[in-house]
Amino acid sequence: EKWMQRAIKIMEAEEGSSSNPPPSLKTATQQAQRECLQQDKKHISLSTSTLSRRLNGGLSKTEAHQNECWLNSAEADVVILYAIACADRGFPLSHRRLKEHVDVIARARWGTRFPETGVGKQWTKTFVSDHSDRL
Repeated sequence: EKWMQRAIKIMEAEEGSSSNPPPSLKTATQQAQRECLQQDKKHISLSTSTLSRRLNGGLSKTEAHQNECWLNSAEADVVILYAIACADRGFPLSHRRLKEHVDVIARARWGTRFPETGVGKQWTKTFVSDHSDRL
């Protein structure tokens, strides 16, 4: 997502410039891919069709699936900050305690649509993995 955002910025910056013609979608994706290789030392592939869709108002995968997640991004931030605060006090959250905290938040948001059993253990593992850069 970071590098797709960069390709979007490349396209938008050049479109605003009257002196140069706007770059092609392929040129913008290739430039973003090169920057990724230089900065992150990773080879990535960016789709020109995805870039075109995003430039025309399309949503990212995260945005498109936001309503399918048990927690929205603000709620996930609350959980992350809580987990960090507990760890700072010397009481890191186990998967069980993380699940309990998430269940309370998700149940408040989803009501009866949230399963009575709450999120599963795999959900907490995935959450920790997805947010490992902040936890």
